[in-house]
Amino acid sequence: MPEEENKKSGSGWVKWVLMGCGVLVLGGVGFFACVYIFVSEATEAPRQTAEAFLDHATSGDLEAAHDCFSVLLKEVQNLEEFSAIVEGNSELFSVEDTSFTNISMDMDGCEISGTATLSAGTKVPISFRLAEEGGTWKLLSYEIGD
Repeated sequence: MPEEENKKSGSGWVKWVLMGCGVLVLGGVGFFACVYIFVSEATEAPRQTAEAFLDHATSGDLEAAHDCFSVLLKEVQNLEEFSAIVEGNSELFSVEDTSFTNISMDMDGCEISGTATLSAGTKVPISFRLAEEGGTWKLLSYEIGD
């Protein structure tokens, strides 16, 4: 009888160690899931602004695309200048799809980069720098192609 009790009590600590490891693994997964969700939500609005800019420019609605500009970018590139850039580089403003692979945020704003697939099937690098103005994300700069 004492041997059976020793076997039972000897295996009891293994059970507790395994349960503790399980709790740690689940806690770690939960923590990383929360961080992922927080980062995804925090970068969603800037990403949407960049995509809206490309969608408007691709559809020819250059006023709406220009409205995605920050006050500073509008001072550097007014609507007429922007329209001339789009006309002179129409192939770069015919975006079919985007893939953002790098997104970083800091106290000054957000930087997004990746690739755009153009209507001709060509993939080109894209990058955007954005900042919040009056609660709305606006473009500080953009680059499409090399």
